[in-house]
Amino acid sequence: MFKVYLLSTLAVTASLGLSQASTTLPKGFDKTQGTSYFWSGFSVAPTTNLDYKYYTSRSVFLYDSSTFPWNPKSAKVIDKISFRRSHSNPAATAAAHKAKWVVIISTSNQPAHRPNTKFDDNHGSNKKVVFGAKGPQEVKFLATPQPKAFTTAPFDVTVDITNFLVLPNTKTLVIEIRSYSSDVRFGDWYVDSAIYPGTGYNGGGYTLFYSTHCLAPRAFYSARASYLNGHLAHIWRTGRKGGLPVIGLAGTRMTTGIKVPNTTCEWYINPMITAVTLTANGPGHATNPGQGTAYLDWGPIPPIASLVGIKVAHQALIIDPSANKLGIGITRGGETSIGTAYDNKYVNVGATYSFGPQNHRYNKFMDADKETYGRYFYRRVPIINIQ
Repeated sequence: MFKVYLLSTLAVTASLGLSQASTTLPKGFDKTQGTSYFWSGFSVAPTTNLDYKYYTSRSVFLYDSSTFPWNPKSAKVIDKISFRRSHSNPAATAAAHKAKWVVIISTSNQPAHRPNTKFDDNHGSNKKVVFGAKGPQEVKFLATPQPKAFTTAPFDVTVDITNFLVLPNTKTLVIEIRSYSSDVRFGDWYVDSAIYPGTGYNGGGYTLFYSTHCLAPRAFYSARASYLNGHLAHIWRTGRKGGLPVIGLAGTRMTTGIKVPNTTCEWYINPMITAVTLTANGPGHATNPGQGTAYLDWGPIPPIASLVGIKVAHQALIIDPSANKLGIGITRGGETSIGTAYDNKYVNVGATYSFGPQNHRYNKFMDADKETYGRYFYRRVPIINIQ
């Protein structure tokens, strides 16, 4: 019976034209140095400051079928992925450490050159946790010395994943890495990466125009990329418990603010759209167990070229009896401009990602499972040995 099952499996494999050759994604980098490096989810820390970490992160990488090292018209089973350290950074032996990861893979129609700012929107319906399905698993990073000129480091960081089938004629391969912890407190380990040139790179911008904090403790804004085909969204870290209503109002900016009675605050927004959410507790911390994360999402930004450069002003109200006599805390005021995102002609890869230091209050850890929107995006992805 087993022989019959084995033969039938081999027959299906042959009919799909599966390729099992070990090579690199994006193609062409098997023995060629990358053109960049990537830190989010890989590096231990940029300094010895214990609160400043790159390894706590959520990153989603998109690879267009033109970068597949196998014939994209054929199917491919992936059962192992490996990474190598960057040849240029650090300019020394990379720091050995162990991290905890979850890896998720899918295939999607999301253009690789224009990843959505909402992480999950980049995935296809076949999204599968291929590593860490029962909880984050350990990944070992070796103390690899810096390669000599014109040579590459070995692919010595290997993750054995649950088999994932890439069907024929797939448009985009999506690989998500969530990183949670590291067992060392300082050092660098940057992964070798490929960066692609483009002409239309613009993730939008953010400007703080009203800086008064009308909350105690203060609420801090985490800047986010806002571009065509992404989401107009941002996050506040309020330092409060979970479950408090937050109302975000966005629209045009008033020249002069309106004084809010019984507070030291001013209101600057002519509201056009509203987003409502509840604060959610962030990861535990000895002195600040409830970070009060508040995600505000005003919805998708349509791919209309005339929207590029448009500025949207926004403030938020936090319903909290302890905030002041009104029981309403008011955030600072910011203005987001809409960017163009990627150039359609040149860019065949893309990444949207967030990492620890700037996505929480007072440099406390972010929570990769609760991170909804990428704060950064770029046309750079890790070079992965695919097996």
